[in-house]
Amino acid sequence: MGPLTADELREVVTEPARHAGLSVERALVTKVVADAEDQPGALPLISHALLETWRQRRSDIMTVAGYDAAGGMSGAIAQTAESV
Repeated sequence: MGPLTADELREVVTEPARHAGLSVERALVTKVVADAEDQPGALPLISHALLETWRQRRSDIMTVAGYDAAGGMSGAIAQTAESV
């Protein structure tokens, strides 16, 4: 399977959140798409980064600030590993 398209990445970010009753900042969607676009194997990294972003939220909105605090796509797994 090749890298996800930008539209597929947007769905990966927004649809699970919508099903959980959450909103996602448009800027967060843009940032995740930019971080993951054209990168094969990005889906597990996105998944973990968004889980950690969800844990950083303060209401029902997932934000760029939460994503950055979680370490983003490239640092979320490292931060989790360090905390464990």
